[in-house]
Amino acid sequence: MPQAPMSAIPPRSRHTPRTAPGCTILLKLRQMKPTEGKRVVIDSTKAVWKLADPKGLIRLPLYLASDTGESVTLEQMLPGTHLIEANQPGGEEIFVLSGELSDQHGSYGAGTWIRSPAGCRSGFGSRSGATYWAKRGHLRPMS
Repeated sequence: MPQAPMSAIPPRSRHTPRTAPGCTILLKLRQMKPTEGKRVVIDSTKAVWKLADPKGLIRLPLYLASDTGESVTLEQMLPGTHLIEANQPGGEEIFVLSGELSDQHGSYGAGTWIRSPAGCRSGFGSRSGATYWAKRGHLRPMS
């Protein structure tokens, strides 16, 4: 998993991400509750990824809110894996880091951000394999 460390910066903190050669980053604001004050860093190259269901999916949990069911993960889909379409009552956001995902709407390569509203159904697959960041359960249904 050659990914850079993932970090969560507490609300109202300051940071200046940078590298000498430059890089592309995904900056997701308001990831944490205003009451959270602890900085979290997970090096995905050294962390323990867990086998997930279905076979061919490997997951690194980054965050789970037990009170709302909101979750953030890094996921790797091995070549030829296809997820069964499932309801996402709290919606989902996916950012493709490497490889390619596909579903009934199209194909999505590295650098693609997918935001699906609350109540959507998703069932991604990957012929060649893919690594992506996923946040689920945080989007509220429209009234």
